[in-house]
Amino acid sequence: MLSGSINPKYSVGDLVTIERVFTRDLKLNPSTGLKENYDYSHGKIFASVVKVQKGYGMHSYQLKSIDGINLGGVLYWEKEITSLVASVSELEYSFWETWGDL
Repeated sequence: MLSGSINPKYSVGDLVTIERVFTRDLKLNPSTGLKENYDYSHGKIFASVVKVQKGYGMHSYQLKSIDGINLGGVLYWEKEITSLVASVSELEYSFWETWGDL
């Protein structure tokens, strides 16, 4: 039996965060010391969901960084999205929290 929900967790227009960007080049993962096809150098990335690819238990999402970061032109699995930012005000709060001004 496949795990996951029948309905996608995120919808077009949702603001979400991811922690890594897919890249064709191998990059060093600072946590494991191994080379992977992911770039962790950006830290937390805020992105909007622009497309939802539905599947049974395995949904994927086309994302667009709100800061113009190239996200590799791939769909991201639901499990790669680290959080949902519920509103623009929450996004702004998180930004200031990240930069230490709160």
